[in-house]
Amino acid sequence: FPMFHAVRVREATEERSQEILEFLREHVVQEKYVYHHDWKDGDIVIGEQNLGIHKRWPFKEIHKRTLHRAAFDFPDQDYSNL
Repeated sequence: FPMFHAVRVREATEERSQEILEFLREHVVQEKYVYHHDWKDGDIVIGEQNLGIHKRWPFKEIHKRTLHRAAFDFPDQDYSNL
C-alpha cells in the first residue's frame, strides 16, 4: 500500500475514498506488521523498498553511517489509467 502515493480510490466518492484510505493506513502500520531491526556493526538487511514503507530512526553517530544500496531493473508501470 503506497501510503503517501494513494490519494483517491477510483469510482468512489471523495468521502468514501478517504474512508478507505484511512482504514488502509491504520491497518498497515499495526505493530504486528512492522519489522524493527536493532542494528549492530556488520548487519545486512535485505528488503523491498519500492512498495514497502520504511523509516530510519535517528541515532547518536549518524554521521558515521554507511549505507550501500542496490537497485534492480523493475519494469515501468503505467498509472495513467488509475
